[in-house]
Amino acid sequence: MKKIIISIVWMSIVYLPCFLIFCEGGYSLLSFIGIDNGPYLVNLIGLLYSAFLLKYHRLLIPDWMQKTVDNLVREDRVSNLD
Repeated sequence: MKKIIISIVWMSIVYLPCFLIFCEGGYSLLSFIGIDNGPYLVNLIGLLYSAFLLKYHRLLIPDWMQKTVDNLVREDRVSNLD
């Protein structure tokens, strides 16, 4: 049970910065040409972090955590099909 809780909390913390893609505010990347409603620096950071996670997810998420969360998702999927 401890492994499950630790896995879910860690995965939530690791994936939380990916939501920066949907944020607004901060410094606009296109403000130097007069466009203030363009992409923001926060969006760029979120995209870069997401790309980093896609490429190097094994650095931040150990295999045992991936298997624990995968088993939870598969159990939920099977119970929904019944």
